Amino acid sequence: MYRRAAFLTLCLVLSFSSECASKHDLKPPPPAAESLNQTWTLAVLHFETIGKTKYKGEAIRDLLSSSLSGLDGFRVVERKDLKAILDQLAFEYSDLAKSENRTKVGGMLGAKLLCVGSLNKNARLMAARVIFIETGDVILSVTAEHKDERENIEEIAQKLREGLKAPKITRFLNKYSPTMPVAVVEEEKTVTVKGYGGIIDGDIGAAREMAIKDAYTQAVEQGLGVKITAETKVEKFQVVQRKILAESAGYVTSYEILNENPGSKLGYEVTVQAKVSSQPLSDVEKLKLVVQYLLAAPRIGVLIQGDVNGAPMTESQMDQSQVQIGTYLQKAGFSVIDVKQIETLKEDKFGGALSEEDAAVLGGMLKADVMVRSSLSAGITTRIEEIGGQKLDFSNITATTTGIFKVLLAETGEIIYSFSEKDLSKESNKGFGTTDAAALSGSIDGFIKAASEKLAWGLSSKLGGPISFQLLLRKATSTQAQKLLDIIKTWPEQLVLSASLVSYQKDLALYQIKTTAKSQVLIGKLESIDPEELEAADLVIEKGGKLGTIVVSLGTP
Repeated sequence: MYRRAAFLTLCLVLSFSSECASKHDLKPPPPAAESLNQTWTLAVLHFETIGKTKYKGEAIRDLLSSSLSGLDGFRVVERKDLKAILDQLAFEYSDLAKSENRTKVGGMLGAKLLCVGSLNKNARLMAARVIFIETGDVILSVTAEHKDERENIEEIAQKLREGLKAPKITRFLNKYSPTMPVAVVEEEKTVTVKGYGGIIDGDIGAAREMAIKDAYTQAVEQGLGVKITAETKVEKFQVVQRKILAESAGYVTSYEILNENPGSKLGYEVTVQAKVSSQPLSDVEKLKLVVQYLLAAPRIGVLIQGDVNGAPMTESQMDQSQVQIGTYLQKAGFSVIDVKQIETLKEDKFGGALSEEDAAVLGGMLKADVMVRSSLSAGITTRIEEIGGQKLDFSNITATTTGIFKVLLAETGEIIYSFSEKDLSKESNKGFGTTDAAALSGSIDGFIKAASEKLAWGLSSKLGGPISFQLLLRKATSTQAQKLLDIIKTWPEQLVLSASLVSYQKDLALYQIKTTAKSQVLIGKLESIDPEELEAADLVIEKGGKLGTIVVSLGTP
């Protein structure tokens, strides 16, 4: 009876309390959750591991990236994008220990936020920090301490997810959001731009090339919303490249030359119509944008030689490798010289294997900007035919391909870029099969595929800058040597960026010239000099000088 009365009393009290709460609503409603004004790009970098940990730094990064993927208001950088940038910079994961390297990588990825951290097996401690690149502020720091490493990773992931959605971080990031909404380029928007190239000594071809390159640059500027100055184009090309690769909206996807006017007051004029899209591009499409529009599709020649299992590579094997590399380079926007054209001229002029200088000379004959020369060696490394005394039905064969790639300027023979299998991802040069032929073919294909990608990115960062030539003046007095330097310094900046007299000994003067033009243009300019300006009877350009050197002789008055 007592229990029944107590129960009824409790029900009445609860009912009365509920009614009062509903009538008077004493507590204010919870504040509305704050939301981010924009989507922020977050890059999770390789974690430092201390002690013998089960999960390595790369695995931790992948697990955390996967956990943070899909978090509202944030876009997590994909693993392949991070790898591409690290490969482009020739960075190892250990290089990310330096803050300046992390900032560089983050900037090239277009990331405003970096997640870094460490796992200490001995202390059973895991820590992570989220850094805002623009200011260097650590906006979030979390730790976890469990014996089990997987539990540490899961707790860190949960704390990062919760922390990034915290009101104070939302307010912090919104403070750095644009005050005006970011304009998004409409799909299939068409822009029309004009480009100009100065006509130097009647060289219409060089002027046209310069004008087209300028027009493409204008199209890129409109598509990206960034200003690309002349200084940036010549001296800081990599800065431009990073801007393009980092931007997420507004890409020039196709173009068409509408009109050409060699008689413009500003030089050779071209009008280009380009399509701009807001759709995201793949890595190779971004690379193609850089190569086609800023480098004006450099002309590339590819030469392969080497051995397979101790025997010289057959013509078919060399051709196949050259075609594979050429196909990828074309996909990335380069203009690749036909393999048959290279082989025909090579046989006619040089016969057998080419030296590096021969390769550069061949490139000049083919009117190439650079020649890619590679020497490969593929061989069987392991062969397993039985296990534990039991003969296998099929052999288990492993083959490995090694080699080095060198990129030579066709104008000077200078090696501007090189790498070997050691610079490629692990196992990319391994092939497996039940026959020698299958294993060897797989190892060569894997090596060529990985090398093609690295080659394309390396070329895009190394090309686009000025070329240095040497000028040797023979049979000249010191006065004549100085007069020639004074004349060269009056030439247009589009032709000569700098010139200096390095040395004068007896009757020989040596100059160093930095130019964006090709040697033929420089030679044409030298031939136009009136010998009387140098107090000489004649001025002769000598043929057969070594690569990168122009030889001029003066006649006695």
